[in-house]
Amino acid sequence: MKFDTDGGLLKRCWPSEGETEAIIPESIREIGHFAFMGCTGLVRIRIPAGVEQVEMLAFMQCSALESIDVAPENPDYFSRDGVLFRKDGMVLAVYPPAKPDAEYTVPDGIRILEENAFMGCTRLVRLTIPAGVTEIRGILFRDCIHLEKFCVSPENPVYASPGGVLFRKPDAVLLRCPPQYPEPEYAIPDGTRAVAPSAFFGAAHLAAVTVPDSVNSIGNWAFQDCTALRSVTLPDGFQRLGARTFAGCKSLRAAVLPAGLRRVDERLFEHCGSLEEAVIPLNVTEIGAGAFYECGNLRAVMIPDSVSKIGHYAFYECNRLQTFTFGEERVQFFEPQNKDEITKLLINVRESLRKGEIVADLRFEVRYPVAAVLYRKFQTPAEQSYLKNGFCEALPFISRNMDAALLNDLLQIDGIIPDPALMKRALDIAIRETQSGGSAEVQMLLMRYQQEHFPSAENPLRL
Repeated sequence: MKFDTDGGLLKRCWPSEGETEAIIPESIREIGHFAFMGCTGLVRIRIPAGVEQVEMLAFMQCSALESIDVAPENPDYFSRDGVLFRKDGMVLAVYPPAKPDAEYTVPDGIRILEENAFMGCTRLVRLTIPAGVTEIRGILFRDCIHLEKFCVSPENPVYASPGGVLFRKPDAVLLRCPPQYPEPEYAIPDGTRAVAPSAFFGAAHLAAVTVPDSVNSIGNWAFQDCTALRSVTLPDGFQRLGARTFAGCKSLRAAVLPAGLRRVDERLFEHCGSLEEAVIPLNVTEIGAGAFYECGNLRAVMIPDSVSKIGHYAFYECNRLQTFTFGEERVQFFEPQNKDEITKLLINVRESLRKGEIVADLRFEVRYPVAAVLYRKFQTPAEQSYLKNGFCEALPFISRNMDAALLNDLLQIDGIIPDPALMKRALDIAIRETQSGGSAEVQMLLMRYQQEHFPSAENPLRL
């Protein structure tokens, strides 16, 4: 066993292969952040009498750890049944991730459950919290993947557990639904005012959740990785959903967001692989970065005119999108011939924070019709320059994959043509490309446009 130390600070532990027990040297006064991180073979750790401080996440990813033992003479820490406690304030500091008991009752006299105290406790099924616990810190019970039920003493003045779900009573916050909550449907009790960050994270069996009108806040990651979730009913007056609220909800098929919503937050529906349709409410002004990132089955998006910002990678890898509606502008995409090309960006926009504008950064060769919509809606100098240059770059591809009527509409956009020499070269290439891949109607449109705007150009199809 090798210890990396700095005076009385234990910075890192390096166990040898096959070692299952770490006996911390008597000279150590502090166990640093991540000191035992990733020591996956350790089963037992012994802390000497001189240790005065154990930092946050010191035992992170010690997935086989069953017991933490403290010397009885230690004035700052003690252990009971292998669980680490801090005497100052009577704090439960660390519950070993691999402690074999399926049920655990926090001892009487303990007042605080420390942040990440139960992180990664994969064997814990039922947790009983006595009346004396009045503070539970941080994001709760992360990666306790088999936890089924909380049991809080009825005499506890701060916490409650109706139906096995953990609530904080003074501010009516739903703190944590156990990942193995057994029922497929859950209705948040009326009177609940907020849903905490990660409250339903990884709830594997939940298929439907109803949120009452009393809830005015849902925190980040609230329903992330609820892989069976198919529907969430939100009140119309709801105004804010946290980042990644529904990320990884692989069974969610439709997103009808509440009418009161003002912003679609970052990565709200990231990796929702079954999502087919998204309707953005009329009052939304911003779609955050990565909001629909890798929603591979998304087929239709309806965006209201109220939207003035679309974040970076908002629709990245939405490779089956067929209809893009922005206010009164509607784009029906051609059926892609090359699926690999359609796995590129749909819309990839950077926000201009100083001016409150959006700057389009599109893969023109894949989805140029969207560029035309945004060009007409957001005509700032930076956007115009980007779109114009991209038009010439994309023209050969557009000519092979777009009908003549839509291509003609693009060509008629006022000011879309940049440097004439650049456009002339693009036309030459596009006309040649249509010989092998485009329609005769598109060929004629391009040739006519070339003769009207570049009458001295040699027709590349002329024999």
